[in-house]
Amino acid sequence: MRKKTKAGSALPEVKAGENGGIAIAEGVARVDLSTLRENPNNPQKVVESEFECLRDSMRRLHRFLKDRPMLVEADGMVKCGNKRLRALKANGVRFVPAEYVRIFSDYTPEEVAEFILQDNLHRGVWDAEKLLAQYDADTLRALGSEFDDLIAEFAAKGAESDFEYSSKIEAPQYNITGENPSLDELCDTEKADELAKEVEAADIPKDVKRFLKVAAMRHVVFDFRNIAEYYAHADAKVQRLMEKSALVIIDFEDAIRNGFVIVSEKMAALRGMEGGDDAE
Repeated sequence: MRKKTKAGSALPEVKAGENGGIAIAEGVARVDLSTLRENPNNPQKVVESEFECLRDSMRRLHRFLKDRPMLVEADGMVKCGNKRLRALKANGVRFVPAEYVRIFSDYTPEEVAEFILQDNLHRGVWDAEKLLAQYDADTLRALGSEFDDLIAEFAAKGAESDFEYSSKIEAPQYNITGENPSLDELCDTEKADELAKEVEAADIPKDVKRFLKVAAMRHVVFDFRNIAEYYAHADAKVQRLMEKSALVIIDFEDAIRNGFVIVSEKMAALRGMEGGDDAE
């Protein structure tokens, strides 16, 4: 599997731009990914949305493979790391440092079978409070859907604590506390604008370009503290439009109906609701 060279010759440098972002210095042993193949009996399915997250991780954090290498049979069959291999190839990677790949040699077929399960098994239980104290929800979501339930559970738990002793829900008060911020201070569009420019310059169909420009807006970062202050200074028409855009929440019932707020079962019970619908 390792790239063969003539005796006494050094392995050439591999430039990142020609290898899917992975640079390899001259003389460093490497594996040609064309010599590896996926296991056709891999028991884990590839979910497209999660695969795209993995591709992104392989672009940014491929070096973690040094500590968690792909495990491969001597004939090039990947037993652990099939999705990692596919993600690397999809990113245009041709070679990886040899330390990213480990060849099975001293394991029985039964042990290899268990390795496959263990490699794909998520162990332990996350402490949501500690996890979300160190990582924001967007960072975790970018890693895949594995954390969605945990994030929702933590959010619901935090919301419930506010209503633990009362079923009365009061909207926050938006009062003027300082100077009226400028519109430029309400959000950061730099990343979204850069991506939109890149999409505009791309040689792709117009309908795809239009969709990707809309998708680029996901990268707009809102400053809700400044938004709240701007809202307090705004006239009634602007305030109503900000409410409809869920930039601020004044009417809790509207927020529920429009899907801006998800009510947990415990909150629903406290509010005299069933299934998220208003009780008469």
